[in-house]
Amino acid sequence: MQSYKNPKMDEIKSPHNKLNSNHRRAQSSNLCISIPQVGRHRSGSFGSSPKATNSSPYAKLASPKNLLNGTLPDFLRANNINKVNVSASLPSPLSNYVSTEPSSTAHSRRNSDLEGFYSITVNNASDIDMNNYPPEKAPEVENRNELMANRLSIPSQDNSCVPKRRVKTPEDNKTSDDALYKEYVLASQPNSVLTIKTLQLSGDDLNALKNRQPITNKIIDACMTIFKQKNHIMQTKNEIKHNVLISNTEFSQRIFHRKHGHSFHAKNNPFKYNVLLFPVSVDQSWTLLSVNLKDLLIEYYDPLQLFKHSNEIFVLIYKFLKQELKHHENREIEESPWRDFTYKKVSEKLIFTDKDSSVYILMNAYRISLGVKDSFSQFNVNEYRGFLHDLLLEYGKI
Repeated sequence: MQSYKNPKMDEIKSPHNKLNSNHRRAQSSNLCISIPQVGRHRSGSFGSSPKATNSSPYAKLASPKNLLNGTLPDFLRANNINKVNVSASLPSPLSNYVSTEPSSTAHSRRNSDLEGFYSITVNNASDIDMNNYPPEKAPEVENRNELMANRLSIPSQDNSCVPKRRVKTPEDNKTSDDALYKEYVLASQPNSVLTIKTLQLSGDDLNALKNRQPITNKIIDACMTIFKQKNHIMQTKNEIKHNVLISNTEFSQRIFHRKHGHSFHAKNNPFKYNVLLFPVSVDQSWTLLSVNLKDLLIEYYDPLQLFKHSNEIFVLIYKFLKQELKHHENREIEESPWRDFTYKKVSEKLIFTDKDSSVYILMNAYRISLGVKDSFSQFNVNEYRGFLHDLLLEYGKI
């Protein structure tokens, strides 16, 4: 496409001032003029095109009725323009239009008065020959439904008057509550961490959960922390009646793998809660111990259904309860309502692997904490991994 410069363009003046920056654009290699069509005022009456005086060669072009009649050819011949391209399109939400009105008036009309634009591009390789005008058939305007469907799409290269919309990236939504942005940061920045209370999770920790690998103790502790928080919120709203105290992995290790002679106590009095939950590590897998102080029921969940050391675990939890009751309330467990418990080994129809055992205990802890009645075996393990992954992103902070 060869460039064209109108020698008379420097002499054209607006009735208010010299041509604005949009008019000066016409002096470039292509003359691109955007002329607004007739629209409606907000009052409901039909509005006119932007006002212009007879001193401006753009004045008569403001009416779309005159676009393909006599006014356009007269204007182009007067400026020694032989060939043009004419197209019609709706305005992009990002575009501005050429106006000879004062700036305040043009701004108020932009969203209410305009239905579309005629875009006129002047070059030497054109579809319309002004020496043989008008043609037998005027150029057809594109279907309006098609225009409306494409109104919010990225403009094509042919529509050079409309700026192209930049495709958004996750960095455009830098909010602490955006789970997609958090996942993007963890994946793109190796040193970034997801913080839940005092716990810090790396991208590798989350990937292990998502990709069906053995998960770390920090993931277990972070999920348990969220369960406690959700239980507290639901109890405040009277959605559930039981309150839950959940041990972290380190404290459980001290209870069930402690050496003789070491004494320790829970920070909070366990007997102020209805249910106590303990993640218990056995060999290379995880199990869950649930103590219902209200119903006097101790349940042991083993995803492998092996129940190794189950009797020893029952003995150790009873010793721990006895120790804590004496420490926090100065009472003997033999003289309390908690002297007799019922012990139960929970059976499962499905047998899980070592790497999925942690997911098994987490979902049972979630079910017990929030009063969910569904059985774990009714769902897919990968679905639970994805659920826990999304839950961590929702509650964590970057």
